[in-house]
Amino acid sequence: MKRSPTEIPGETFILCRSHDRGEKERAMREVFSKRMEEGLAKLAARCENRPVWHQKYE
Repeated sequence: MKRSPTEIPGETFILCRSHDRGEKERAMREVFSKRMEEGLAKLAARCENRPVWHQKYE
């Protein structure tokens, strides 16, 4: 449990988090990281397979 003051004088905000909620958030971060890594790998593969065009500008 975490207690923090609010902008309204005399009121306090209390944040309660369960162990299960922490596990869910960890799992969500893992899924996001996995998708991000897969997307970056696809982007890198496209960049490697793309023909390089050199054009001289004057």
